[in-house]
Amino acid sequence: MAEKKKRRRPRSYLEDFAPSVSGGYEFTGEVWRFRAERGSFRDLSLKLWLLSAGLVAAALVPGFSRHPAMLNCFYVILPFAAGVFATAFAVTAALRIALSRGELRGYRYEKSVKALPSRAVAAAVCSLAGAAAIVVYSLLNPGDFRFWEIAALIAADALLAACALRMRQAVRLSVWDGNDQQQDEGRMLDPFFTIKKQEEINHNEQN
Repeated sequence: MAEKKKRRRPRSYLEDFAPSVSGGYEFTGEVWRFRAERGSFRDLSLKLWLLSAGLVAAALVPGFSRHPAMLNCFYVILPFAAGVFATAFAVTAALRIALSRGELRGYRYEKSVKALPSRAVAAAVCSLAGAAAIVVYSLLNPGDFRFWEIAALIAADALLAACALRMRQAVRLSVWDGNDQQQDEGRMLDPFFTIKKQEEINHNEQN
């Protein structure tokens, strides 16, 4: 427990860098690699790019609306603003995964794969709250009822929630293996480990 709390400190990831022989620094911490069990990393990356585009579009479209609810009603504007921020955090994590080529250092894994599900839920909650706020405004202000504008705003919120939850599901279903880079490098230099690994491969081929 103490080790986990220690690694959650700000900039604790700097402890994973050690001086190298060349005079610089090399990463010696944990590395997470994507394991293709439910599809390739390319499929996951493409899915995250498409969902990110849908999230951004759905989050920004209401901002261009001239409906009175989006101009001077605080309980409609607040969920919209919160949704924009939540979407930005979710998309940042998603693109960090999509651009990783299936390999993430420990501190980046914490801020992307582990952080994205909660960020996506936050974006979905904000969008649903925004849709509910628009409905309430329409009921309290029947004189400002504009069907197509209200329908467009609710549709944008629904799209945002759908994209966010689908993104959450895609990341939660992805499989990542964590391993210590320094230990792997040590094993590769160990001749006994290499011989044992080759024996396992030969045994599997014979079976």
